[in-house]
Amino acid sequence: DPEQITLLEKRGCTTRKQLGCEEVASVVIVKGIESFTPGCHRWPHPTGIIGCGYQGIKTAIMYAKSGDHNIVVFDRNMQVGGYCWISAANQHSKLQTEIGSFHVWWGQDLVTDNCQYPSGWNTWAGKNEVLQHFQYAAERYGILPHVHLGSDVAELDVVGDRNQESRFYKLTVTPACEGRALTEVERANMEEEERHINVSVLYNYPGSMTRNRIIDYPGEDVFGGSIAYGMNDDCPYSELPGKNVAILGNG
Repeated sequence: DPEQITLLEKRGCTTRKQLGCEEVASVVIVKGIESFTPGCHRWPHPTGIIGCGYQGIKTAIMYAKSGDHNIVVFDRNMQVGGYCWISAANQHSKLQTEIGSFHVWWGQDLVTDNCQYPSGWNTWAGKNEVLQHFQYAAERYGILPHVHLGSDVAELDVVGDRNQESRFYKLTVTPACEGRALTEVERANMEEEERHINVSVLYNYPGSMTRNRIIDYPGEDVFGGSIAYGMNDDCPYSELPGKNVAILGNG
């Protein structure tokens, strides 16, 4: 507030408050401001992040590193990692790039934070190691207290004029559980009723591969064998040895 800024002119061992009509003295003490460095804009509500996969975790880390912990993250799953690696990936899924250029704090963070990825991980990590990596990053940067797992953002309302800075988003959040069965402790900690949370800024990372392309081929009804998709651990790999298997798709 400019009205709260006071200039104190240094005069020997004492100081004197300058008047508004006076020229600013060469040596003054400024009171009423926190810093001469431009500060971050302070929103009335927290920043919301929908999805706690790679991009959601990375965005939360960027806010935490800047000193802004006024964030709230939502995910329908009961662990961090996102749909792609928790549900869509199967037990044989692996990274198609090296873990060294995939992990969340890759880039300048790797140098400035002295946060190397744990030793013993494979170069082309599988599903379980990738999920461990997401958990490690969330713990390392302290974002877990801001993450609402088992929470589905079911509805969004824009409150106020969309073109005004004062507008915000009213989120309707309902209980959800995806990815795996719940333990008794997790089930007890789940929110039982829908709740409303206001956020001033919103990032949305719904993930990819969330809708499988299902194709019905003529003759499936009389085929007699097993028909499965490679995603979501739908394929019974333990039953494949000794069988004639047809693979459709080069993905």
